[in-house]
Amino acid sequence: MLLQLTSSKTELELISKFVKLLFEQFNDFNKEFPVTLRIDRLLLAQSNRSKLRFAEVSRLLKLLLAQYSSFKLTVP
Repeated sequence: MLLQLTSSKTELELISKFVKLLFEQFNDFNKEFPVTLRIDRLLLAQSNRSKLRFAEVSRLLKLLLAQYSSFKLTVP
């Protein structure tokens, strides 16, 4: 039981660190793209907006995957 609690606590700490990293990455992403998002809302046609959003989401997923990969390497 104690081992299970310790394991759960360690897992919780790892998950907590990972979520923090994801939020940091997401915040960096938001700082990089405010103008793009504003233009997206105000100027572009619906099809262009969809393509732009797909590109933004794709880029964010790549950043998160890179962060997750480095997180897995740095946290035993």
